[in-house]
Amino acid sequence: MTTPVSAGLDWLLTNFAEQVPDVSHAVAVSEDGLRLASSPHLSPDQVDQLAAVISGLASLTVGAARLMSAGHVRQQIVDMDGGVMLVMAVGRRALLGVLAAPGCDLGQIGFETATLVQRVAEALEPAVRA
Repeated sequence: MTTPVSAGLDWLLTNFAEQVPDVSHAVAVSEDGLRLASSPHLSPDQVDQLAAVISGLASLTVGAARLMSAGHVRQQIVDMDGGVMLVMAVGRRALLGVLAAPGCDLGQIGFETATLVQRVAEALEPAVRA
């Protein structure tokens, strides 16, 4: 079921994916891996699987930071042959995953993603399960 919050976030993520060069997808997920919003062009199954991957990756890096007493994890970057995945925290219990083309300007995408995180943090945080 689409709520007004998720519909608005879907629109923001769709606009982000369409406007930022080399970005193909953006997915907002709860800390426990549930879809909150996404850009189009992924099947519901793909969104669910990607949400689980984003959540799992974030959990692993938080665990590594805790183990090494390295403080707060700000972002995760996965550089693959077929593209780049950037994950950033949105508030305390949500995450934003962005998929971009190989060879993209990672600095620009990181900046744009951080800007988007600021724009949606207040709207996204209440939608996350307690």
